[in-house]
Amino acid sequence: MPGRRDRNLYLQASPITVGERQAVIEEKISTTR
Repeated sequence: MPGRRDRNLYLQASPITVGERQAVIEEKISTTR
């Protein structure tokens, strides 16, 4: 999924709050399952 990779790069390049980071982690766990 190239779109997902671009989104990950965008998240890494932009400062995000702890809440947003937690949501991203939970999303990664759910997609990995």
